[in-house]
Amino acid sequence: MRQAIAEGVVTRDMSILDYGCGRGGDVTRLQADGYNIVGYDPHWAPEWHPGPFDVVTLFYVLNVLDDPWSAAG
Repeated sequence: MRQAIAEGVVTRDMSILDYGCGRGGDVTRLQADGYNIVGYDPHWAPEWHPGPFDVVTLFYVLNVLDDPWSAAG
């Protein structure tokens, strides 16, 4: 995310969903810095925020799926 922000790929005027945000540390820090970001995590932050979103991050999500194809539907 830091690199995407540095390169201007992600900006403060974009809506961002941090899918799999865990306890929400990145969400909290980016909100404090003026970014329009919300988080979802089935365990730590289960409130769903309907989109659409300009950016969806999936940091630390794919590595915890038992069967990656099961998420494809």
